[in-house]
Order: sequence, then structure tokens, then C-alpha cells
Amino acid sequence: MILEYTRHTELQNCDLAFVNLYAWQFLYQTEIAEWNGFLLFRFYADGHLAYLMPLGQGSWREVIEQMHQDACQLGHPLLILGVTEEMKHYIQGICSSKFVINPNREYADYIYLRESLATLAGKKLQPKRNHTNKFRRLYPDYEYRPLTRELIPLCLQLDEEWAAQKTVPGEQRAVESEKKAIRRALDHFEELGIIGGTLFVDGKLVAFTYGAPINDSTFDVCVEKADTAYEGAYAMINQEFVNHLPEQYRYINREEDLGIEGLRKAKLSYMPHQVLMKYSMWSSCSLQGKCACEMRSDDELHVEWQTRALWKLCFGDSDSFLDLFFSRKYKPQNNTFFRKDGKVVSALQRLPYRMSYAGLDVAVAYVAGASTLPEQRGRGLMTSLLSEAHRYMYEEGKVFSLLIPASDGLIDFYARSGYVCCNGVGERVNRLSVTPFSVSEISLTQHSETACEEMVDFMEQVYRSMPAAVLHDKDDLQVILQDMSDSGGRIWLARNESSQRLCGMLFLMPQKNKDWLIKECLAANPVVADELKRTAQNELCPERGLMDEAFCTQIKVVRVFDALKLYARVHPEADFTLEVTGDLLAGDAAPAVYLVRNGQCSRLEQGAHADRNYTVEALPQLLFDHGGPYMRLMLN
Repeated sequence: MILEYTRHTELQNCDLAFVNLYAWQFLYQTEIAEWNGFLLFRFYADGHLAYLMPLGQGSWREVIEQMHQDACQLGHPLLILGVTEEMKHYIQGICSSKFVINPNREYADYIYLRESLATLAGKKLQPKRNHTNKFRRLYPDYEYRPLTRELIPLCLQLDEEWAAQKTVPGEQRAVESEKKAIRRALDHFEELGIIGGTLFVDGKLVAFTYGAPINDSTFDVCVEKADTAYEGAYAMINQEFVNHLPEQYRYINREEDLGIEGLRKAKLSYMPHQVLMKYSMWSSCSLQGKCACEMRSDDELHVEWQTRALWKLCFGDSDSFLDLFFSRKYKPQNNTFFRKDGKVVSALQRLPYRMSYAGLDVAVAYVAGASTLPEQRGRGLMTSLLSEAHRYMYEEGKVFSLLIPASDGLIDFYARSGYVCCNGVGERVNRLSVTPFSVSEISLTQHSETACEEMVDFMEQVYRSMPAAVLHDKDDLQVILQDMSDSGGRIWLARNESSQRLCGMLFLMPQKNKDWLIKECLAANPVVADELKRTAQNELCPERGLMDEAFCTQIKVVRVFDALKLYARVHPEADFTLEVTGDLLAGDAAPAVYLVRNGQCSRLEQGAHADRNYTVEALPQLLFDHGGPYMRLMLN
């Protein structure tokens, strides 16, 4: 069906090759529809709902409006990808919607003249001729064979061997996806009309390639793999395959470079006839309708949607959670991000919180949603982004930065940006005597305003009794309760029977295999805590027990002087000098010496004597020697 729309056109986008659409459907969830003479493509790219440039004849104004309405109904902005230079100007001219347009150089197609690739004639292609000539000298008995069903197992084996050499973490996800796409395509070799070629040396497969037509004159090379132990194998399979293609194909599309420097250099070295530039086009009308009350600019709205899509891609959170987070917690001014060609490729949220430090209120920032596009990982983006976020935190007066790494494997990564693991606090219970009490479950959807205020007050009371703890205000608790409700969570409260005052709280979230995780348990004493857990366990999982949540909290000192002032206030008996090195955020790389005495902290002249020496990274050992900061129920 797609060839019916492309066969007699001059469209040369590799996106339109049906082999690609089918092979990658598992990743992009591509859907195709016909509407009023047009062929429409809808899919998900890096978490975004997106559309390809439509194919067909008819009213372009109406088809773009139809796409816009479809995106609005699904709660997304209209995003059109793969738009060529010509179509970009045409769509702008006929549509009333305001578009934000970004060039996508990494997705530009490299299109070559078939004759150029087949002959490698001319001075500029001399290096390529050298590669193929050397291959012929080294392996004079090599054999080119058309790709057939019988040769597919050998091709898949070569692809496995090629993929095994890709060990960089940022590459592995892309490599695994490509392996699956190749298998999907070759499993339906005949039905998809795939044309391919192979290269053998001494009876061993050393290279293979395949592709399919885009139109009557352009052929798309979808995949090309070679064993690099055979020098010149890539150049040889490239030339041989083109020489064996039907002569009707005057143009060869060798697809994009994905922004990979080495791949770009290689594709340019073959002297393309054309680098087919592509653009993404965003229409923000639907976004303005959703966020009009906040009066955000088009650019802020696009950044928000791209950040949301990046979060979903990296963490896989539900739409209900993302709706909650981006409506209640997200603020443009707290989003630190990097863009490439108009696209958010790395982002993190600096969420403002209050922390109790021995009863004193401290401004802190909680890092949430730190994410980078898989293909952009391993390039230092998140490290640079954290550095920029720390500068913002310093300017905003945040004394500490806190985070919970998504996995234990990230602890060392964040340590390189100055974060250290905190010592845990003890029991989350007081040692108060409690008269008889009762335990009951509350409704997450019908709780009263008074109950919410009571819960906030009790949480504040318990948290402030700890050496250090992140606090939750009323608005924060309402967001937590909504998240728990959306996720099937349950809450039990304990109340004093005579006064009906709260004396305990238990927050549970369902897990796989019918397990239940304790997200938080706060109680006036251990007896109350035990009864809360026993009551919940008897109802939910009498034979399995409840799971206690365990994770690492990491902290970074952002404002050293302010942190030491806090320490001095809490420890009026302290009397010592200390030298702190590495306080780059203060704008001074030289060591700084401080005096802590009589509940105050002052900075001494450079070079003054110091009783103790700390790096910025080691300061939490002094500041949190009694444990903490305690942190639970974070929306992350």
C-alpha cells in the first residue's frame, strides 16, 4: 500500500521504506491509516506521539488539521517528523497553526548516485577504490552471492558477533533494538520484497546487506554488516551490492548518521549526491489549551512535553503518574535541560523542599527525573547538567542537594558529581507512652481536609524529632495521596481512643507477585508501629509479610558556609577550625578555613591554621554524624 503512494513520487525519505516501518514497529508502535486520499503515519519517537509527513493528493490544509485534532484527542501537541525542506515551507504557507520548526541533522538521509557507488570513479573516491582493490588482493577468491532464505541464519550469526563487540552502555539498547528489527525483517524476507547481498571468503560469510525500494528510482539500504577482521569488507559489500541491484534504481539512500561522528565522516567520504535534510514541526495550539492558565510561552510548553516524553522513555512511568507530576510538581524554572537541534536530550528537575536539621528549617533541592536519551548517553551530558543544576541551586540559596539513585549502579556515577551516601536513621518512631489506640484504613479518594491537615501535622512532629529529615507540606501530601490512589496504594492510621489524635501512619504500595511495600511507617512508639503493620498484613498478605523499602539517599553540600553555620547553631559546644577544599560553587577553588565557636561560624583568612581538614564531599560526615537526612514519600 505504501509503494502505491510513493512509487511515482520523488520522495526519497528512508522513513517511507516499508521494510523499515515493519521492522521497527515493535519500538515505535507505528500505525497507518488512509484518510481522504492521504496515507497517515502515527507512532511514538523517544516517548513523543508523532506523525510522519503525510503522503497523497488532496487538501493539505484539511489533512494537517485532521492530524492536529487527532493529537489533541490523545492529549499531545502535534509533532510532524521527517519533513523535507520543500514540505516545510509548503505546510507553513497553508496552515494557520503556529509551528515551531527544528532541523534534525542527525536524521538527514545520505543519497548517492548509483553509478558513483558502483564505479567509485574520480579522484575524490580514490580512497574507497583503494579499500576495494586491497580486498580483492587479499581475498582474490571472494564470492558475492545474492541474499536468499538459506543464508539468513549465517547473517543473523554475523549480526550477533557484531553486536557482541558493542559494550558501551549507551550503545547496547540501540544495538539490541536493531538486532530485533533485523530478525523481524528477515523472518519475512520474501513477503517484504527484500533485496540483499552477501560476501564470502573461503566459504565464510564476512558481510551482508539488504534493503528495499522507496520509489521507482530510489533504493534504500536498510542494513549493512561486516566482519572488520577482513579489511575492506564494508567497502566491498557496498560496491558489489549496488552493482547487482536492478538498473532502474538511479539513487541509493544509505540512511542517516544518527549524530555519530564516525558514521557521519564515513558517509560523507562517499561523496553523497544529496544530504536530504529533515525537520520536526511542532504545533503548540493543543498545549496552550491545556496550560493557558499558566501563561507559558510556546518554547516552555514544548520543553515541558519533550521533558515529559524523555521521562516516560527512560523510566516507563504511567501516564497517570506523569499527569500528576507535570501538573502539580513541574515548574519550568526548576527544569534543567540540554537541547540538541531543538530537542530535549537530557533533563533533570530541581524540586524545592524544606528539610529539618535538628529542628531548624533548611532550603534543599531534590533531584528528580534525571534522564538522557539512550543514544546520547556516555557523552558526559548528565555530568554537565548536574554541574549547571548545582549552580542554579547555589544561586537559589539551596544549602543541600539530595537524590535517590534509580539503581545501585548509579551511586558511583553521582559520587563523581560530589554526592555521598548518607548514614541511615534509626527507627521512625518516638518513645512516647500511648494510651489505648485503634487502627483503621482511610479512603484515599474521600479523605477530609481535616484528616489531611492532621496527617501533615503528625508527619512534621515525627520528622522534626529526627536529626535531619525532608518535610512534606499539605500540598505535597495531597500529591502523595493522589499518587498512591492512582497506584492502588493503601493507608492505615492509628488514633488515641480517648483524644482521637493521630499516633501512627502506615503507607503501603502494591508490588508484583502480590507483595506490599512499606513506603512509610511513622508512629508514636514501637507498639503502635507493630500494630499498624500487623493489621495491614492480616488483611493484605497474611502469609507473605510486608516489605520494607530500602534505598540509598545521596547528598551534596551546595552552600558550604551556610551548612557550617547550621552546624554551629546546633552544636554550640563545638570549638574548632576546619579547612574545606573543593568548594567550586562558591567561586573560589582555593581552600577556605572556618572557625566554629559559641554557636557561630566565621570564615578566617586564607592560610589560617585548621584543626580539621575536609573536602566538600566529606563534609556530610561532620554535618550528619547522627544520621540522615531521612527522606521518604518522594514523588519520583
